[in-house]
Amino acid sequence: MYKRQGLGSLKFSLIPPTLDHVTLTAVERGYTMQAKVVFLCGVNDGIFPQHSQEEGLFSDKERHRLADLGIVLGPGSRFRSFQERFLFYLGATRASERFVVSYVVADDDGSALEKASWIHQLCDKGYTAGIIRKDTKVPPGQEAEYLLALPAALDYLPGHLRPAAEGQAVDSVWWALYDWAWQHGWRHQAVRAVQGLFHTNLPVTLPEALVRRLFAPDGTLRGSVTKFEQYRSCPFAYYSRYGLGLEERPRYQFAAPDLGMLVHGALRIIGEKLLREQKQWHDIPDSEVPAICRQATDELAPQVQHDILMSNAYFAQIKERLIQTLTRTVRRLSAFSAVSDFHMEGLEKSFGRPGSPWEALRFTLKNGLHVVVTGQIDRIDTLRQGDHKYVVIIDYKSGRKQLDISQIFTGLELQLLTYMFVALLNIGGDAIPAAVLYCYVRNDRVSLEYRVSDEDKKKLYESKGKLTGFYLDDGQVMQQLDTSMQGFSDFLNLRLKKDGTLSDASHTLYNEAGWSHLLDWAARQIEDIAGHIGDGDISIHPVLLGQKAPCSYCPYRPVCRFDVAMAGNTYDAAGREDKDDMIRKMFDEGDDEHGLDK
Repeated sequence: MYKRQGLGSLKFSLIPPTLDHVTLTAVERGYTMQAKVVFLCGVNDGIFPQHSQEEGLFSDKERHRLADLGIVLGPGSRFRSFQERFLFYLGATRASERFVVSYVVADDDGSALEKASWIHQLCDKGYTAGIIRKDTKVPPGQEAEYLLALPAALDYLPGHLRPAAEGQAVDSVWWALYDWAWQHGWRHQAVRAVQGLFHTNLPVTLPEALVRRLFAPDGTLRGSVTKFEQYRSCPFAYYSRYGLGLEERPRYQFAAPDLGMLVHGALRIIGEKLLREQKQWHDIPDSEVPAICRQATDELAPQVQHDILMSNAYFAQIKERLIQTLTRTVRRLSAFSAVSDFHMEGLEKSFGRPGSPWEALRFTLKNGLHVVVTGQIDRIDTLRQGDHKYVVIIDYKSGRKQLDISQIFTGLELQLLTYMFVALLNIGGDAIPAAVLYCYVRNDRVSLEYRVSDEDKKKLYESKGKLTGFYLDDGQVMQQLDTSMQGFSDFLNLRLKKDGTLSDASHTLYNEAGWSHLLDWAARQIEDIAGHIGDGDISIHPVLLGQKAPCSYCPYRPVCRFDVAMAGNTYDAAGREDKDDMIRKMFDEGDDEHGLDK
């Protein structure tokens, strides 16, 4: 009885072999085996061998230095690279008669894959009998050797019937195979074998009734600026997310959106307290900044991913680093506030939402669909000077987003300009745009080949932590935005020339008329995007801006199956004009009327 219980609890990692059998195993576990024939599969670059990259806190060079001092850490990328080579050697030496190496030419999405460099080396040294490629074409006159049984014979149909889809002649044997399969119980398999010849991967235009049902059930199309930007980036991605409601499986992790939500919330808590006490950022004592940032973070941390920041020591350390980042940011904002005549007037100013204090952008499409643009402005600073009120819009970013005229021209970056449009609309006729700025809340990693002092570290941080954006081309107003500016500003991407004017080397300065054209352009872009949504356009047409396309990080690529090799699947190659030409076109069209309700 005890023997039976003991044997019953045993687990075998290898099924006992029979006389004729095939063993499937990983390379790491098969090094003790020997066989007449060994197949090594998946020998593709990046798969086997895997790419070995430096990761963690220490580089390979630093690991070697620590090892010389007697501090041994885990293996680095160089060791892992040698380990991959050794595993290939083990696999290659397990066969006594024949060794077969295979690789794939494309992944599941149809993207090309490269064979490993090992295969090139084997061929160059003459160790291989040649590369055999699986072909779906049967040599003429040898059909009897290939067409032996169904359904296997149907695999050859697509390759031989493809010319027929293009209007060319096809050998009668393939039509006979298709007809015979259709008439003898293989109809479904025959149709399935050739249906790819007629696949176009082109979505249909949604009817108006379905558009309203998906995007405007109450007769009004509502959306934030970010939503309209996503549609411009790729209509089908917008449809997948907001029409079909497709979402990635939630994962218990601290990701970039969680970081953005936390830093926005912490700065909002600190800013709201200042406004309640009628104070500005420079009124915060420097010694109290760390405690204030910690208190704001502790208040918000339980709301992030089910209190993930307190789940273990790793995330607790991330929380501490986040507090350090916030502390640096608040000190930077305090220093900027101390040298600026502008004052913070509003935080988290929402518009177009229930209970919002500000009116939204509204317009009506030609098909009668009402559109409401909603949003929330992180921060508004103002300066009253005579009969004018100068307005600055600040948006907090945990990433490295840059305001670029080419992205505004193509409709991919409309958020800050739309926020300024709304602010001017609600503040009144005496409001003048002074700047739209991104404020970065992050600690960038900088690699240097030499040791730096704490003072140098501070300068490096400050140089990367400048607020960037577009400004009013008025030297006097910008000097009030940063009263300490002498030459290059320590806080803004601005340079003051000796004659008191501003240097514009990167298309960031615009006079009042230029600002009017920019804001009108952004408004018309949103109206144009809304019009395409209302027309039911869900085309698979991602924007290609330079060499960047949204497909590389799009979660809906397995759904759309975008492939430039297929007819009709093309990029929207936008923004190829020179920046001066873009500005000229925006300004030339700026006088046209649009349908916005002001």
